[in-house]
Amino acid sequence: MTNRSTRALFHSKTLNTALRAFSFPQDMEVRRQKLGRWIDALKTGKLPIAPPTDSIRAEVEPIVSRLIEIAKTNQETHRDVLHWL
Repeated sequence: MTNRSTRALFHSKTLNTALRAFSFPQDMEVRRQKLGRWIDALKTGKLPIAPPTDSIRAEVEPIVSRLIEIAKTNQETHRDVLHWL
């Protein structure tokens, strides 16, 4: 037969002092709104996409164009090999 301890995890004076000193942050409503948006996004499975800046767009456009060229070449090669077989 085992004896279970009935002693408190925290001393009541320490716990009461900590509870009296507790207060919610002053920007609680702002935090709630931010969290609400994230919770909605998680529920729907849709995250908002930020529009690209001009500098990001200028950097990415040549890269995307090159990726499209590579994909097109790969598809043509794949088609040619299948046609040859």
